[in-house]
Amino acid sequence: MTDYQWIVSAGGTITAGGALTDDYADITWTTIGSKTLTLNYTNGSGCRAINATQLDITVHDLPVVTCPADFVVCVNTASFALSGGAPAGGIYSGTGVSGGNFDPASAGVATHTITYTFTDANLCPNSCTFEIDVDPVPSAATQTITICSGDTANIDLRSIIPGATFTWTASNPSGATVTGFNSCNSSCDTIITDVLDNQTEKIPGGSNGSNGVVRYVVTPTANGCVGNPFNIDVTVRPSLIELDLTWNSNFIEDFIEVCAGEQALSSNDIEIIINGSLLTQNGYFSQGGEWNPTFMYGPTAEGPWTDAPGYWNTPEGPYQWAVDLSINNRLGYHYFIVHITDPVTGCTRISNPAILHVVSSLVVEAGGPDFLCSSSTPTPYTLDDAFVGGISATGGNWTANVGGGQIINNFSNPAVATYRPPADYVGEIILTLTSNDPDGGGVCVPLTDTRTLTLLEPISFDGCIDPLTWTESQTNSDGYLNDSGAPCFATLIGGNNGSGSLGSNDITHCTGEGTLSFDWSLSSPANEIVWHTEDQQSGYQSGSNMIVSRPTNISAGDLIIVTIHIDENVTVSSLPSGFSAISANSGSHSTRATLATFWKIATGSEPANYSFTISGSISSNDRIFSSRITGHNSTNPIGNSRGVTAYLGYPTMDYMRLVIPSINTTTANSMLVAAMTVDMDGENYLDYANSPIGMNALYYENAETSARVANQIITGSGATGDREFSWPSFHSYNRTNMRTAGQLFVINPAPLDVDAAYVIIDDVPILLGNTNGASGTYSTQVYSGDDIAFGMLTDINTGGPGELTIYNLDVPNDKPELTGITDSIVPGCQLPGYNPVPVPPTVIDDCGTATIKAGYPTVAASGGTCAGSKVWNWVYVDECGEESDEFTQTITWTVVNDVIINCPANDTLPECSVAATIQTRYNTWKAGFTSSGGCGLIADNMHSFPLLPDLTCGGELE
Repeated sequence: MTDYQWIVSAGGTITAGGALTDDYADITWTTIGSKTLTLNYTNGSGCRAINATQLDITVHDLPVVTCPADFVVCVNTASFALSGGAPAGGIYSGTGVSGGNFDPASAGVATHTITYTFTDANLCPNSCTFEIDVDPVPSAATQTITICSGDTANIDLRSIIPGATFTWTASNPSGATVTGFNSCNSSCDTIITDVLDNQTEKIPGGSNGSNGVVRYVVTPTANGCVGNPFNIDVTVRPSLIELDLTWNSNFIEDFIEVCAGEQALSSNDIEIIINGSLLTQNGYFSQGGEWNPTFMYGPTAEGPWTDAPGYWNTPEGPYQWAVDLSINNRLGYHYFIVHITDPVTGCTRISNPAILHVVSSLVVEAGGPDFLCSSSTPTPYTLDDAFVGGISATGGNWTANVGGGQIINNFSNPAVATYRPPADYVGEIILTLTSNDPDGGGVCVPLTDTRTLTLLEPISFDGCIDPLTWTESQTNSDGYLNDSGAPCFATLIGGNNGSGSLGSNDITHCTGEGTLSFDWSLSSPANEIVWHTEDQQSGYQSGSNMIVSRPTNISAGDLIIVTIHIDENVTVSSLPSGFSAISANSGSHSTRATLATFWKIATGSEPANYSFTISGSISSNDRIFSSRITGHNSTNPIGNSRGVTAYLGYPTMDYMRLVIPSINTTTANSMLVAAMTVDMDGENYLDYANSPIGMNALYYENAETSARVANQIITGSGATGDREFSWPSFHSYNRTNMRTAGQLFVINPAPLDVDAAYVIIDDVPILLGNTNGASGTYSTQVYSGDDIAFGMLTDINTGGPGELTIYNLDVPNDKPELTGITDSIVPGCQLPGYNPVPVPPTVIDDCGTATIKAGYPTVAASGGTCAGSKVWNWVYVDECGEESDEFTQTITWTVVNDVIINCPANDTLPECSVAATIQTRYNTWKAGFTSSGGCGLIADNMHSFPLLPDLTCGGELE
């Protein structure tokens, strides 16, 4: 038998071979340095070599090999040399690796493990691995969509390739010219939102136009991989024919101003204009036409759009829309469009709007809201703060929506009219103030406004929550609590005491546990500029003077504006005391038109009239107006201004326009005022004059000067934009040359006010409201002893103080709680007639001081000769009339009672009585000792009876 003996020095391990029969051995060394391998051999005869063979081995350390970090490449990245393995000079291997290069396309989309192997000078190899992620590139097929001209492309690119980003180029490679497309080469959105317009038109019965194509060449990028560009072809159908609307069949008159109730021109209808030409009998766009024309109405230029009130004016032509006259009764701006639909493509188009501006020479304010207590015997109250105002004659009457009351009208002054509500009525009553006919001929309709009266039960502020029981506190405030409406309601008036700092006025009360609830209403007049048309005055010419009365209801500090409109070339040579000309346009004039404006701050003693001296010719056709303004900046009321004059030759059929260039406002919420004077050759007055769009027409009466003034609150600051007075010239209307003068000026506002109403629970304020007319119902959980309060905060209240009205108030109330001694025993013994003194209970109430109920405490006594007892009962009542539970206290005691001893009479026996008889008589004698009185068992305090001696032969015992 042959065998081998393998001996490995320390640090080596045979991992293969090395057995007795193996003539080889694989050794793994775990430590470095000089090592030995010893081998001996035994032959088949059992002879062993005398000397073993030893191999000296030097074990070297493995080289340190590092790989680059894992990384990502795109599958379309060109083959590239691998690098980053260290030490340099090693070999890369793995899928997609060849000659030290990595080819992503060859490797394919996946995660690939790459090995880097390095062999050092000692021929010791070592390796490491890293990963290369090969990502796909985003791609998409060509997309095609079709839209109508004027539509948004609205292409959601991520719905095509989720998660990608995109750039694109856009072009119009074929078909009709299309505008509105844009390229994007960086930071692009993922939705293409271009509005695309085909420049050809489809005209019913005429040209069909042609489609145009916009091509978006989109390059997607995902995970850093730039994909192959793909196309999105958008076919844009032809534009539908452009439509305009007009109130006038002679030209495009798309804006008209009428007084309330008046028709627009002769028939109050709108007609369709196609490419500048009036649409006549056209079956496509007339009533029932295949293009389905639909007239729509909106309260703003942006809608929302609903079907227009009115009807197809068939007698005039099935292509005209007669607007329902109910629209003409509503003050403000009204917008109309017509909507058409292509029966083939479904594409739609809306026309440019026709605008109706309804104004009035009057203004109506009904006032309110009001709160009163319901009563079985109601008394009339005055409907103050109501008015019908304007330049023309004014008046108004009241009506109520509930019968049983009584109105005593005062037509000339509705503010002194009275109303007596129905007896015992609870709830709301709507009072309507209706003005007089503005023009006296029925063309322009009266205006109305409503006033709400709320009649309340007398339960809110009665008893313990009478306003007088609330604690009122003020900081920087001259406000107060108006309790004249108690017990039905109370009103907290704000104020800032003129301090210029925020003022607070609070009323506070305590509460029990439960639900606090109430209704509230806030009057919070804003510090906005108000042009009081109700107080305007119209003046007259007298000699060389223009005279006007001061505005009604004038107060010190009000701003007075006077405008003078004259149809000649004149100057204002002398002003009343205190007036200043508005700069940049004092006496603006052309050949025969003058417009001049003036201002002053009212004093406490304004004269009844103002007289302006005019140099030049004036007549009864000329006009002067005075107006009262509040909410202005008291130290700098007038801002920028500009005046223009223009000579206007009349057109064939079109608008004549007086354009006043833009000026700047410096403060938000300023008021912009536009004014105009027109002198007409050979005509008495201007027909169908329009104030600038967006402005509130103050609608002065027509005269040869055609005086107009309009105003508008400008919410921002900066350039106001041009303002344009316009009027149509057609047929016999306004067919003459005209001289005009116009002006813009700014009234600066007072600082914004602060009016805010709060309910305050244990010093935590909760906002109820801070806008005028706000109201609501409030309820919350409160707890015994909480403080509740109502607060009115006010600052800079030039618009008037905020007023918070509270009604239907329910404040929780806890009944008084009585605590104390309920049972008491008096120690010791008391003499007959003893009268104990009770200890009254402690009274705890949620707020206020409870008092003992009449007839209390009640007292009841009981007991006998040995004991006494007395019972007291208390009941307390709080300020709200709530009674406590009955509290009982019982006191008991022991009464002193003397003990009486009764002794038996002496007993005498005959001499020589026998012993038995003596014993019996002795026992009877002892039993004769008795007691009375005392309470309960009486202790036997007698000495022991003496022993009975032998008395047979005589003797005695005591």
